Amino acid sequence: MTMQWRPTCDFYFEDHFRGRDVQECRLLARNPIRQAWEIGLCRTCPVPRVQQANRCPNMIVEARIESRLLRRRVVITAFCTRAMHEVDEPMVGCGLCHST
Repeated sequence: MTMQWRPTCDFYFEDHFRGRDVQECRLLARNPIRQAWEIGLCRTCPVPRVQQANRCPNMIVEARIESRLLRRRVVITAFCTRAMHEVDEPMVGCGLCHST
């Protein structure tokens, strides 16, 4: 039996209970512009790395699927609710919440 790869993201959801076959990205599902999601997009998605590097409760992450040259990928934007501005580097944060 081979192990199947699964995303390690808080927004990934799957349900196979009693014959269901549901897999989805709940972050992309929140986007009002519905885009066709597939599990292969999770392999290059930046969200798990951002979650690992920065667990700031004030940062809101939004995602969309971008297509370029026959390749699709997940692109994220982040917003800090404390600083009230867009976060340029989600891996680092806004600079206000976790200043040293």
